[in-house]
Amino acid sequence: MTPIRFDPEKDLAPMPFDERTCLRALEMKKHGLVWKPHVGCFVWDPDEYIKPDSPFPGRIYFLLSLPRFVEIFDTIDQIVEKLVWLPTWHQARLVCQRLGITGEIMDDRTQPINDDVLNLLHALCEQHSIHLLVEADGSRRKPLKAPAEYEPAIPDFVELVVQVVGLTGLGKPLDDESVHRPKIFERLAGLQPGETITPEALVRVVTHPEGGLKNIPENARRIVLLNQADTTELQSQAESIAKKVLSTYDSAIIARIGTTYKRKVAFIRGPVSKLITT
Repeated sequence: MTPIRFDPEKDLAPMPFDERTCLRALEMKKHGLVWKPHVGCFVWDPDEYIKPDSPFPGRIYFLLSLPRFVEIFDTIDQIVEKLVWLPTWHQARLVCQRLGITGEIMDDRTQPINDDVLNLLHALCEQHSIHLLVEADGSRRKPLKAPAEYEPAIPDFVELVVQVVGLTGLGKPLDDESVHRPKIFERLAGLQPGETITPEALVRVVTHPEGGLKNIPENARRIVLLNQADTTELQSQAESIAKKVLSTYDSAIIARIGTTYKRKVAFIRGPVSKLITT
């Protein structure tokens, strides 16, 4: 039977098979990422030690038979030395957990790390000029939220804070279907339970010292990301909101999440030094 190669145009990739991913993995290897070869790993062979072709692009191989790789490289240590491990997302989470970079995984949710580990991670990132992205809190997959007393957990060293707002909450009744912690949101927005969430109410929450501005370090830049602007009406409402919050935030970004858009960013108001979209 003729082998069937992976088709990046049609097949669902288990991970990005691109140069950027490979080079980042190489950097992690140089910085001391420990790996013990085992079945179920993807590896990159940049120096072409492996002679047989791979079904995957860019000299990426899948370790299905460990003895076969030992035949090629003689020892496990040689596999580690000459190949670059490409950890999947789940493997990366497990590595971070073992290294103490993330908390334990409970109910498919990553628990917070302690301050000592966070400060160490920050120092390592600064040393290697790596951007550190910290998720300060979550909204339980609801478009809008209000912070609890202990939220958001923003470290003092943070230089840029992005406040994310889901615009699909506009026009909805203020309840726990659209808002995480609706009781707090009611107080900040000046609304009663079940009242319609308006752009004006959203502006009040986003610019409130106990809402969108809570716990932001004094010298940190502030950006509000108005997401889910997938209709003309929501884009218009988002532009109105953006104008009103710029007295409080340095920049406002209006973004779309629909799969049909070539450009996910619909509008930017104010200075944004660098923008990465996927």
